[in-house]
Amino acid sequence: MAAPTKLISPKTFAERLCLSRSSIYRLMDDEPGFPRPVKIAVKRIAFVEAEAEAYIAGRIAARGDVAPASQASSVSRG
Repeated sequence: MAAPTKLISPKTFAERLCLSRSSIYRLMDDEPGFPRPVKIAVKRIAFVEAEAEAYIAGRIAARGDVAPASQASSVSRG
């Protein structure tokens, strides 16, 4: 049996992205790859947690080959 689908609030998603809720609503309108919300009541939406996590993973992957801070500080400067 498949695991149940978990929904998260815009506030929770915003916290995971380190953004404001208004930024989440802006991304919903402006960014094509942003997860689409699920309408759960007249004035209430939520996001599918797995889609939110996939979006975050994609943003991390899109940053390229950036050395972690611990490695960057050990690089000698000539």
